[in-house]
Amino acid sequence: LVLNAGKNHTLQYELLFQLKENLLSGDYRSCVLHAATIFETVLSKKLNDYFELHSVPNELRECVTKRMNGYSSYNDFVKKGIIDKCECAMVEETAKLRNKVIHEGRSVTKEEAEKAFKAACTFLDFHNWKIFEEQ
Repeated sequence: LVLNAGKNHTLQYELLFQLKENLLSGDYRSCVLHAATIFETVLSKKLNDYFELHSVPNELRECVTKRMNGYSSYNDFVKKGIIDKCECAMVEETAKLRNKVIHEGRSVTKEEAEKAFKAACTFLDFHNWKIFEEQ
């Protein structure tokens, strides 16, 4: 796999590369946190795209986005069906693990970190943000 040339490096790409570096260095906890942040930033963009597509007035947008104040809020947004159901499982699983890491201080196994990395790649790919190409 190689990085697609010509793609802008966005926050999601930077987080994904940091996630991969953390995976390789054994910092598994950070892998889950980076994957969760990737999901949250993509969902935030999808919410804004949804507003644009449906010409939602700015006042309503501001009201909704003020209430979206954290990862669990975006996860609730997912459950309301704004994004495809096939994405829900990977987002929810990572959300549960992220919450245990953040709120309970739980450690993360290598397998869980690898799963979070794969979920983040799949999630970005699903949204047509092709990051890697096979050569």
